[in-house]
This record gives sequence, structure tokens and C-alpha cells, in this order.
Amino acid sequence: MDVERCAALHNELFRLGWIGLGNDAAEIGSRCKTWKQYFATEFEEQAIPSVFSDDLIAFLEKARVPEDWNKHNLFYYVRGLVHPSYMMEATDFINEMYSEDERNRYILLYSMNQFGSHPLGLVLVSPVGSPNNVPCPS
Repeated sequence: MDVERCAALHNELFRLGWIGLGNDAAEIGSRCKTWKQYFATEFEEQAIPSVFSDDLIAFLEKARVPEDWNKHNLFYYVRGLVHPSYMMEATDFINEMYSEDERNRYILLYSMNQFGSHPLGLVLVSPVGSPNNVPCPS
């Protein structure tokens, strides 16, 4: 996985949305943190590091989120990087829909906004039998 490329794409989409909302691009550094900085405590409490690959954790250490993260959409249908407590929500939803029972195989990274027909935006799927190697798209 190309962590730098994934983070750069996320941060550019975030920057464009930030400016589109009338914010000053120069304020991103002072009014935004990385996802990992913002959710460090919750991330550890949810035991997420044991599920994610090192590359995905590195991505979350670089991807920016605003201070009011739950009010900022990354783009029209996708809200943005989710709170750590929702990351495993995809597993529950998919297991219900498709009768699958593979804990930690599906990880919700980006959620849909209120216009979506379901709460899932971008779901990462680990290979069967290797839940600790969830990839990031490159």
C-alpha cells in the first residue's frame, strides 16, 4: 500500500471540502488534527490496533479531520472517516445482510451521510482468514 498516496488523496479531498465550506485553507493546520491524534484514546479502547495493518494505522496517522468531524462531509455522499466505535459496524451490518460470520473481516472507514440508503460508505475487506491484514486502497 502507498500510505503517502492514500493520505494525500484523502487530505486533498478534505482540503477542497474545507475551502468549499468557506473556511481558510491556512487554518487547516490549526483547526484540524489527524484522525489518530483526534481519536487516540478511543482507538486504543476499541482494541482497533490489533485488527488493522500497520499501513492502515499509518494512513490514519496522516489523514486530517476537522475539530467538528461529525459535521463535515468528505464529499456529497460520503461523510468522512468514522469514529473508532463505528469501525466494526460494517461487520455487523454485512453479517446480517449476507449471513456471513467472519468477525473483523469488514471495517468501516468512511460512512455515508443522510442521503445514503445504508450507513456504509467505504468498507475495507480483509482476505479470509487474515483479519489483521486489512488493506488500504492504493
